[in-house]
Amino acid sequence: MGTKVMYMRVSEDVHERIRSEAEARGVSMSWFAERLLIESIERLLPGQKMRLTK
Repeated sequence: MGTKVMYMRVSEDVHERIRSEAEARGVSMSWFAERLLIESIERLLPGQKMRLTK
């Protein structure tokens, strides 16, 4: 399995939080952000059971 580049806009606060947490763990921001995404995806409810609101 290869890697792909994904650009995502995040607020300065989110960026700083990811940077800070990655630094505290001694890992790259990229690695840490990918793990956050993986864990979030694994916890998602099936689409038909989810209702997104703003």
